Amino acid sequence: MAKSFRAIETRNTSNRVSFIISTFGRFILHLCLFDLFQTTLQILPLPGLGTTKGGSVYNKAFPSPLRYGVSTIAVLSTGAAVYAGLEVGHNVITLIGVGLLQLDPADHPPIFSKPWLSTSLRDLWSRRWHSVFRNYFAILGYAAGHRIMGEVGGVLGVFFLSGLLHDWTIWGMGKGTDFWRIVGFFYLQGIGMCVEATFSVVTGRKIRGWWGRAWTCLFMLTTAHLVVEAWLQRGLAGGIYFVKPEYRPVLKLYQYFVGRQCIVQY
Repeated sequence: MAKSFRAIETRNTSNRVSFIISTFGRFILHLCLFDLFQTTLQILPLPGLGTTKGGSVYNKAFPSPLRYGVSTIAVLSTGAAVYAGLEVGHNVITLIGVGLLQLDPADHPPIFSKPWLSTSLRDLWSRRWHSVFRNYFAILGYAAGHRIMGEVGGVLGVFFLSGLLHDWTIWGMGKGTDFWRIVGFFYLQGIGMCVEATFSVVTGRKIRGWWGRAWTCLFMLTTAHLVVEAWLQRGLAGGIYFVKPEYRPVLKLYQYFVGRQCIVQY
């Protein structure tokens, strides 16, 4: 199992005021980014997608190239919105911890390390994506899987447990769960990492560089259609999250330039 990894800290952890100002700046940036990606989802030509009723990322009225082009934009926007949303939440917790509770800034490192620069699935999931639940996955998923199938079982056990967690989170939306698509997406990540490890053993070459990025992007975009479709069909893109619609900057700009008739319906 990969050792715990901390993203590189660029804020001044020795100066509390400077650290708080930098964190607040990140909070505003990621809040705007989240609004940008949610607005993108809500204005795509996909019926129901931007509402709490939900909709599909596939518009069957479109020819195949356009249909999958639009669905890819929806997948990318959803992934980016998840990233930005988690950053917003982490920034808020950091501001409370360091600003109000006077905790040590060094104990509040970044949770992401530029995941868009990933050169392999292992690089993405072991180093660049957040590892908030790493210890729990290692203790429960990895240990159980490793006992059954060795290292491969350990990796698959981690992603299976992660899939269950993400599947249960949508249960609270009142529209059930989607085991096969959500758990299936995460399980495929484990399989992909095992494929990478096998490739490295057979060829003696590590997956990295531009072709590693191309492989990672292609694999993620293809498999992520499963989990994103499951989420958006349950109305994930239509929710009210950090601020009310009338205060969302990107949405308000869109409505101003395009017209009031384009207001998103919740």
